[in-house]
Amino acid sequence: MQTKKMYSVIAIIVMAICAILAVIFLGGIRKGEELENHTFWGDQRDWTCGSIEQVERGTKKGDVLTVSLKYFVSVDDDVMIQKLGLSADDFPNGYDIVSAGSTKDFPVSKECNIVFIDWGKNFEEDSRVETYDDVHVCTNDFDVFEKYLSTYSSLENQVFFYDIQDGKIVSIYETWLP
Repeated sequence: MQTKKMYSVIAIIVMAICAILAVIFLGGIRKGEELENHTFWGDQRDWTCGSIEQVERGTKKGDVLTVSLKYFVSVDDDVMIQKLGLSADDFPNGYDIVSAGSTKDFPVSKECNIVFIDWGKNFEEDSRVETYDDVHVCTNDFDVFEKYLSTYSSLENQVFFYDIQDGKIVSIYETWLP
């Protein structure tokens, strides 16, 4: 009987340690640290690229973005250059953004990380955002992002990058392109 009690105590201790490690590694990232991972290109070039055609708030799927899909093509991406029939003249800045010719609706995760450039410094004093590099705004508040989108007269040529997981947008990233 003593051995069974000891195994039970050991099992409880092991489960407690696993739970603590899960909290540390899965939930222990502060908002700022999580968003700061999006300050540089990293793998964003592999994210879905496109401009926003429509924002629908409060649908059955939550907030939904209709995205006009685009290809982000780097000057050294020979495969895409050939596939899309581009030439050297299409890359004055080392990249080109080409319409993919389709749109898609994506629900936005409630925890979506949003990083955008505040060209007009409209969000500096907003308590719902963090700023860095004097121009980037980081938020998880979709209302803030929608307010930002309203500052554009047209979103047609404004490109954002989207991290899509399980069919939902979990991150939206805007950066200036060199």
